Amino acid sequence: MIRKGLLLFSLILLFTWAFSGRVYEAVRVKPESTHWSELKQDKYVVRLEASKETYRTDEIIKVWSTIAYNGYKPFKLIYHAASIFHMNVYGVDHDYYSDIHMKMPRITTVLYRNVSHTDEFNVINKLKLSPGKYRIETVADFSTNGEGLNRQVKIPTQLIIEITE
Repeated sequence: MIRKGLLLFSLILLFTWAFSGRVYEAVRVKPESTHWSELKQDKYVVRLEASKETYRTDEIIKVWSTIAYNGYKPFKLIYHAASIFHMNVYGVDHDYYSDIHMKMPRITTVLYRNVSHTDEFNVINKLKLSPGKYRIETVADFSTNGEGLNRQVKIPTQLIIEITE
């Protein structure tokens, strides 16, 4: 009787460990996205998304980046600055450059297996981008140890958006 109880408990624990992230991701409300770029590196998947490819100058630009840990452990602790992501904006058809990042002492984030962590880049609207094409580049910049010396991870993604009159 005790063995059956332990077996049942073990199966429930195994199911929770194996599928909890996938179930959470399936039921989580996600913004509509039609324009994205993704890169898989080691045990991480980084995705840069925009709600659409073309915006008018009076529209709010919606850009966000996600990172997911897909390793075998149930979670991974990472160390980073104020944001996991560093963002640059470049003019494609004209001369423009903006570097958006936060410098703060290292903080930590727990990435749970198969569950995306999302950062929105609302600051892009403060740039008041003029009409033209822009390449948005984000770099997930973090380390997997506290000092950040041995296991520094940098995963770049980019996409192009257009601003029209």
